[in-house]
Amino acid sequence: MQAQQFLSPRLKLLKQLESINIPVLDIYGSRDMLEVKREADDRRLASRKNGNKLYRQMVIEGADHYFSAVFDVLLKRIQGWLAKVAPAESTGAEENTGAAPGPKQEAKSGE
Repeated sequence: MQAQQFLSPRLKLLKQLESINIPVLDIYGSRDMLEVKREADDRRLASRKNGNKLYRQMVIEGADHYFSAVFDVLLKRIQGWLAKVAPAESTGAEENTGAAPGPKQEAKSGE
């Protein structure tokens, strides 16, 4: 998550983070680009200005900007975060069988 310098007009990322109140996952690597690492504190503080408790920032140790050698760790972190902020709805049957939930039945008109 960075304000891409090549965009015109330039994305005002910190201003955006100050004004949104939705789940945001800000992941970067310990070996990431200097600008990404340097702006990490600013991103975190900007998200706190409006009290966004849904913002989460995490560093993956050993990861470069592309998470080349730690892609499996990246996926696990994202899955864990999603499970917390957007838990899947379940009827209970799927948990026991491992089956994916089917499409919801729509009520017929007049019912």
